[in-house]
Order: sequence, then C-alpha cells, then structure tokens
Amino acid sequence: MEKHPTASGLSPEKLAKLWNIGSEADKTEKAVDQDGKKTELLRDWLAGSLPRLASEAKPQRREHVNLWSIVSSLTDLPINRLLQNPGTDLALLRKVKDYFKRLSGSAKSRTEYHVANTIYYAAIASALVFHDRRITKFSYKDLEEYFRRLDQENWIPEALRGLFTKACEYCRVK
Repeated sequence: MEKHPTASGLSPEKLAKLWNIGSEADKTEKAVDQDGKKTELLRDWLAGSLPRLASEAKPQRREHVNLWSIVSSLTDLPINRLLQNPGTDLALLRKVKDYFKRLSGSAKSRTEYHVANTIYYAAIASALVFHDRRITKFSYKDLEEYFRRLDQENWIPEALRGLFTKACEYCRVK
C-alpha cells in the first residue's frame, strides 16, 4: 500500500506554526465571546434597579415616611442612572456599592464577578466625582489603578468608562 503524505510536504516546524495560528484564533474568539457576555450582563444589571433588601424596614416615625417614599422610588431607577447622576444621594451610592460587593463575593462565574466589581467601583467613582467623598477604605493610589484598568476595558460602555476616567484623574490629583 502506497502512503500519501497528509502534510503536503510541510516540515514539522511549519505544521506547528499553522496549528498555533489556529489556536491563537480560538483564544481570541473566546476572549471576544467572554467580553460579549460581560457587556450583555453589565448592560442588564445597569438597566435594572437596586433590589430592596429584606433587612430594610420602613421607618416607624411619621416624619420619616415621606423621606422613605422618596428613597424607595429612587431605588426603582436604573442603576446606570443612579451612577451617572450627580444628584444621586451618597447613601444610595453606598447601597449600590455594598450590594455589588456582596454580589461579587457570591458570583457564580468569572463574568459575574467582573461585572459586579465593575459596578462596585462605578459606585465608588460616582461618589468621588459627584460628591467629593471616598466611600471605601482603598487608598487613592489603589483606586486610581483600578479605575485606570476599568477605563481600558472595551466591554464597558463608553459613558461608564468616562466616569472611571474622571475618577482616575480625581485620585491622581489627591
């Protein structure tokens, strides 16, 4: 039986290069797919509202009832609007930060973890940029590095990256 070459006379080195080209394409495809998943999840979470936590009880005093209804209606706003709005109350930004910190700690995937952390840092950035307040114990130097990294992520919407850019500059000046 006559053997037919299956490699068309290519050397083992050339074959290895061809295989590597294909495997690099697979890696790039997987990275793009992961970024797509992150983008989609981030868009969904930013469009959603902050859940009312079971531990929050309605105020008992009459004068607090009106304030409670205002805060409750604010939590129905999309998270993206809360983060991008200079008028969002600092206490509400803390709630967003705390909620997404807990969510990142219980994330079921790397995608959920990255997206939850992104919103966590967005709440911190919003407090810095719009209220001149730091709502975390991280140093300005560490925050600047985190914001810089997030600002370079292509899967994060441009408006949110703009918030990270401003926060990064704020921390650099501090």
